Amino acid sequence: MNFTPKQRFQENKQYTEAHRELVVSDRFRAAAESALLHLVMDLSDCSDPATAAANWHRIEGARSYVRSIINLGEVGKALPEPPPQNLNHRT
Repeated sequence: MNFTPKQRFQENKQYTEAHRELVVSDRFRAAAESALLHLVMDLSDCSDPATAAANWHRIEGARSYVRSIINLGEVGKALPEPPPQNLNHRT
């Protein structure tokens, strides 16, 4: 079984159109940026390397989530086919 939630989401055209309108709105951007900043500001000061590393991973996870939700409605473009590696000696 292939679990492809992004592809399944993109199959519903109404969802993707509404999502695209949402993520370009200033309200959504302000909310996403505020939530990320709130998460960072709520992290406690620490001098323990393990806690500092855990906090860094929390921030990276949140950044990854924000990127993922913003790009959920975007369909990736297929990569162009690479040119042949062999030279044409007939011309």
